[in-house]
Amino acid sequence: MSAVSAPITNAIGSAILGDVSTTTGQYGGGAASDWANANPVGASLVQAGVGALTSGVTRMATVGGRLSWEAVAANTLSGAISGYYQAQNSRIDALVDKAKATYQDARSAGASFEEAYKSALGVQDQEVAATDARLATARPRLQTLVQENIKAYPSLAGGPGTHTAVEDIVGLQFVGARSSSMSLGYLNESVSFTQYADNNQTTDAYTGGVRQFDPSIDSATRSLLKELQQSIHGLSGKSVLDMANAYLDIIDKYSDNPAIAGFAIHGLGDLPFHSTYEGNDFGSFLVSKTYEAPIGHGLQGSSPDYLTEFKLEAVVKFSAKAYADISGVSQSDFDEIRINLKTMTDNFSSEVGQLSGEERDAAFIKMYRAVTGGSRFDPGAVKLDSPWGLLLLPGQNVTYDTEFAYTKEFLNSTPLRTQNRITDEFAQNFMARGLEAAKTISNELNTRFNWGYKPITGQNFGLKGTRI
Repeated sequence: MSAVSAPITNAIGSAILGDVSTTTGQYGGGAASDWANANPVGASLVQAGVGALTSGVTRMATVGGRLSWEAVAANTLSGAISGYYQAQNSRIDALVDKAKATYQDARSAGASFEEAYKSALGVQDQEVAATDARLATARPRLQTLVQENIKAYPSLAGGPGTHTAVEDIVGLQFVGARSSSMSLGYLNESVSFTQYADNNQTTDAYTGGVRQFDPSIDSATRSLLKELQQSIHGLSGKSVLDMANAYLDIIDKYSDNPAIAGFAIHGLGDLPFHSTYEGNDFGSFLVSKTYEAPIGHGLQGSSPDYLTEFKLEAVVKFSAKAYADISGVSQSDFDEIRINLKTMTDNFSSEVGQLSGEERDAAFIKMYRAVTGGSRFDPGAVKLDSPWGLLLLPGQNVTYDTEFAYTKEFLNSTPLRTQNRITDEFAQNFMARGLEAAKTISNELNTRFNWGYKPITGQNFGLKGTRI
């Protein structure tokens, strides 16, 4: 236990990076996105839980003949097909309204979520067959486009996520502290697990969100995917403060396990990006709510994931608290680390100026590589294929073999590659530890918040040879 350990409060910012405002008050959520304003029918359907299946007003955009996954981030096959033919088919809006009404009627009659949206999908199938045979030809055309372009649009651009890079820099500060009990080997493991939460298709939030709208998966799998989004990525709809304290308690309880600590630090680092708060007041941020699974910030697109000066400082505050607990540093060393980190954030803030979100992220990764000498994570080597392929391409499943292949590729881009030979056995062990960590955190948070899920049991989420 660190000398600076304590439950996080509205005033935690005063202990890290200097004083911050502690203004309180409930934040009611961000403003409607441009997408939602432009597509009210599609937005309302998504919010109803069925929009990703039936939306006909979201459009499938192409860039130079290639699919733009960002533009279809709120679509599944049904929505993409509808959008593809929208210009030629004036009956799409009526079809969407009928599917929506069918869903709402079924839910009002007591039907479960999956029963209701399957009813809506059935209405769509009947209407398509009866009113426009051209739609039946869309799937092969769409599959061809996907097959040609799936590798060109991975869901991750490659390299460490920005908040993992921040956490790695913070962790290195604690490794170097005189009073620290945390070794570089521990940090290399924990920060690799921190990034791994986004680099396998079982726990990745984007993949899990998309897959929940796949009508071929069963309700138990859908429930598991939602639970993982809530527990590993903080997409619970609870306050940032509640989730932060939960992750910090897990880190304190399992500090001797770098896999569990690493996954919990991932959830902690996700909170500034998954909060509905859009301002710069730390107190208001702490009492704000997070986005909720399965949609997350799908309606807002990728903009919440971009680094801002405020989000950078928030990740630094959270990860410094976590590593202080793990390393047990003295107050004097902690104060010195705080000064170093404040200098880093100030330097970055003075350099980013009016850069766009993507440019700002790229600038930070460039700074990260300069700080670490390019010896930590290897940008460009870490990729997941777009989860849309799981829905749109035949025979595309999440299996033990596919997860193992991702894991081995991932490990060869992490700090672990410098101290280990990444053998099949090493990769299998790392994967098992990572998935076990995800299970442990999910069960802990399910109990803490009374989410009502059945406890997760078994190994590797039943991946071997089957979909989870």
